[in-house]
Amino acid sequence: MKPIYIVYLGVILFFLSYFIGKATRPSDPEAEELLRLSQDNSSTDRPADREESSEVVRRTTPLGNSDRVAKLSQSLDIFQLDSDALVALINSSKFDQVGFTDTSDTQLFIDCFSRLAEIDPKLAVDVAQALNPKQTSLALETVFKEWAIFDPDAALLTSLEVKDSRNQAKAMMYVFSSMAQEDPNRAFELIQTYGEPHPTLYNTITVITAKMAEQDPISALEAIDKASFESSRKKGLIGSLLNELAREKPEEAIGYLQKVESDFLKSSVRLSLITTFSFSNPDKALGLLNTDDTAYSYDELSRTITGLVTNRPAGLLEWIDSSYAGDDREKLFEEALTSWSKRDQAAARNYYESLPESDMKTRLVGAINLF
Repeated sequence: MKPIYIVYLGVILFFLSYFIGKATRPSDPEAEELLRLSQDNSSTDRPADREESSEVVRRTTPLGNSDRVAKLSQSLDIFQLDSDALVALINSSKFDQVGFTDTSDTQLFIDCFSRLAEIDPKLAVDVAQALNPKQTSLALETVFKEWAIFDPDAALLTSLEVKDSRNQAKAMMYVFSSMAQEDPNRAFELIQTYGEPHPTLYNTITVITAKMAEQDPISALEAIDKASFESSRKKGLIGSLLNELAREKPEEAIGYLQKVESDFLKSSVRLSLITTFSFSNPDKALGLLNTDDTAYSYDELSRTITGLVTNRPAGLLEWIDSSYAGDDREKLFEEALTSWSKRDQAAARNYYESLPESDMKTRLVGAINLF
C-alpha cells in the first residue's frame, strides 16, 4: 500500500495540471480554432486546409467584441500567424479606431501589416486599401517600408497600382526613400521615369540627392543638371543640396563653381551660394554678387534681399545701384530700402539722403516711409 502523502501529492498535481491547462486555453471556440490554424503556417499549402482556414476567416471577420480579440491577440505571437489569421485580426472590431484610442492597438495593427507584408505583400496592399482612409494610410506606410527592404522593384511596381493618387505618391515615397539608402543614383534615375513628381515626392527627391552628394557632390550636381525635371525644380534641388554645405564648408562650396561645367549649373550654384551666404556669411555673398554679371530676376533675389538687408543693407543697395544687370533694378532698390527702413529708419533715411539727385530718388521718396 502506497504512503498516504503520495496519494495526496498525486491529487494535488492532477488538479494543478487541470486548472493550468484550462487557464491557458482560449475560452472562445472561434479563437481556439484560429489559434490552432495559425500555429501551422504550412497548412495553407494544402487545398483542404486552405478552405478550412478561409472558412474560419469568414466566420471570425469581425471576430466580435474587442475584449475577445484582445485576449486572442495576447495569446498569439503575431509574427507566427499565417495570412488568413492576420487578415481576420486586421478586420476585427478591435481596430475600428486604431491610432486614436489605444497606442497598444496601433502597434498591434502595425505588427499585423508588417508580418503580412513579409508573407504576401500584395495581399497586404489590397487589405490596406479596403480599410478606412486613416487606417489605409498607416497600413500602406507599414507595408511599403517593409516590402522595399527586401524587394524594392516589386514594391515600386505595386505602388503604381495604389488607387488613391495621394496614397500612391506616399507609397512611392516610402520605396524611393528605402532605395536611396542603398543606391541613391539608381533611385534618382528611376524617379525621373514617372514624369513631373507628385508634390508628396519633393522632399524624397531632396533626400535622394543629398545621399548622392555624400558620395560625390559634383556628380550629384551634374545628375540634377541632366535630370528631366523643369528648371525651377532643378534649382530648388541644387539650393537644398548646397545650403548645409555652404554654411559648414563655405570655401569648398565656392570651389564647386570651378568644377561644374554647364552655364545653367554654374548660375544655379552661384545663386544658391549667394542666397545661403546672405544669411550666414554676408561678405562672401556680396563678394559673389560683385563679380557676377548675371541678370537675376526679382524673384530669384528675394531671399538674398531678406538676408542682406538684415546683415549688410548698405552693401546690398550699393550693388543694386551700381552693378545689378537685370531689369528689376528700381524694384529691387525700393524693396531693399523699404525693408531697411522698417528695421532702422534713421540709417535708411541717412542712406537715402546721401544718394545723388535722380528720377529714381524722387520716385522712391513717395514709395517708402522715410519721413
